[in-house]
Amino acid sequence: MTTVTTIIPVYNDQGNAEKAVASVLAQTRPSDEIIVVDDGSEQPFVLSPDAREKNVRIIRQENKGPAAARNTGITSASGDYLAFLDSDDTWLPMKLEQQLACISALPKNTESLTICATGFSISGHYTSRKRTAQRALIPLPASSVEQFAMGCWYCPGSTLMAHRNVFQAVGQYDATLRRYEDYEFGLRLAIKGGSVAVCSTVLSAISPRIRHSELSPYPSVEAIRARYCTALEQRSSKALSKLEAFLELECAASHWRQKRYATMSRHLIRSLFHQPRLRTQVHALWRDAGAADEAHGIANPFKS
Repeated sequence: MTTVTTIIPVYNDQGNAEKAVASVLAQTRPSDEIIVVDDGSEQPFVLSPDAREKNVRIIRQENKGPAAARNTGITSASGDYLAFLDSDDTWLPMKLEQQLACISALPKNTESLTICATGFSISGHYTSRKRTAQRALIPLPASSVEQFAMGCWYCPGSTLMAHRNVFQAVGQYDATLRRYEDYEFGLRLAIKGGSVAVCSTVLSAISPRIRHSELSPYPSVEAIRARYCTALEQRSSKALSKLEAFLELECAASHWRQKRYATMSRHLIRSLFHQPRLRTQVHALWRDAGAADEAHGIANPFKS
């Protein structure tokens, strides 16, 4: 019998995390195990009364960042498949059922190098100029290093499910990175010949992240450059150009959020130099599923 462990990292997010847990408990195909990793919250996360008698386990650790919190969940999980949910996101009720059905249709010899994503709804702030709009996006399947270098198009991480063998073959998330750990994991997966399969239904609801403070992107950007520039250059000059374009754009976005427009402009120009384009690279790996609430009925039932 196939079993699933759901891993939810939490840091100072009691209210949203309760909704995330509730969305897992409401699944039509129950999660066999739910692990909440409290990554050093100032006020420790506590389960709501409805969740206390369910199959939910809390693991507390000192604050080490999201990658380390996910790794703690991976190491502690007993399920055959691991599903990830960020504390400020939720799943729609059919998420696990439909995603497992999608995975079961894949060739059995691919389970150790395939991660599965789903469609997701997200604020237009991240996808268009209409910041108040809600959009539904379907990631496209992909397997080439060039595609993985374009950005983390298959994220948010709240859509992902993978067999535990993936983390034995590729390794866990890089806990030394406080940012872009999903992107770095994808590069490792691609270099080993891995791929992203997609359950092309909107099954995850992603909430906007409000950054009250922002970690500098530079330590993670430079670590990824040092690790992958030579490797990608030997495989594909296109992949290297796409990696540089993505990293420069992420630096530009960070400075834009901090209203450092001159520095933002320099990074943006560098990004366009590496990969001339009119839109972000990841747009090529999304299919727009339309307005979330109206066209697809995917309003988040757990959002107040």
